[in-house]
Amino acid sequence: MWLVWGVLAWGMLFRLIPNKKIPIGARKHNPCSHNPSHGGQKPANIHKGAVAVALFWLACVSAAVFVMRLTGFLNPQTMIILTLALLVLDIAFILFYCPLQRWFMKNHCCTTCRIYNWDYLMIAAPLVIFPSFFSISLVILAVAVVVRWETALISHPERFSAKTNKNLRCSACTDKLCSLNIIKKHK
Repeated sequence: MWLVWGVLAWGMLFRLIPNKKIPIGARKHNPCSHNPSHGGQKPANIHKGAVAVALFWLACVSAAVFVMRLTGFLNPQTMIILTLALLVLDIAFILFYCPLQRWFMKNHCCTTCRIYNWDYLMIAAPLVIFPSFFSISLVILAVAVVVRWETALISHPERFSAKTNKNLRCSACTDKLCSLNIIKKHK
């Protein structure tokens, strides 16, 4: 349990501290990651798909919890397994194929994804069903990451769009995930 907690907590703390070791998509909310475009454009449709993703995720996780409850498998151990499954899905979505990006967000890559830093909250939130130091501390950290992200989005939407932030353009990309992601191969 400590290992799972440590990996997730470290990842969240790493997102809260501005640094260049995390992908630009996860740090685009930081002022140091913004390279303004001289077009003076305002980002359009920056919130597109975010509510739909949140509702879809809530429905899927609620259905999983409901099935666990019906089958008698709703316990702390299965919630940890669900959390690990969500973590693996998050990695698969980034590396190979993201249905959230394809169905709801309609963005061309993770770098420009409006919900990039929601991942830890989506992974850790189901743990609150069984409150403990582990679950509550992870959710608090995840909420801190999302609040910081959303506050920056509201205050500085220009940091989140490739039209207004040159660092988010394909020409500036250093992540090299485009060669793996199926969606990007077909664009």
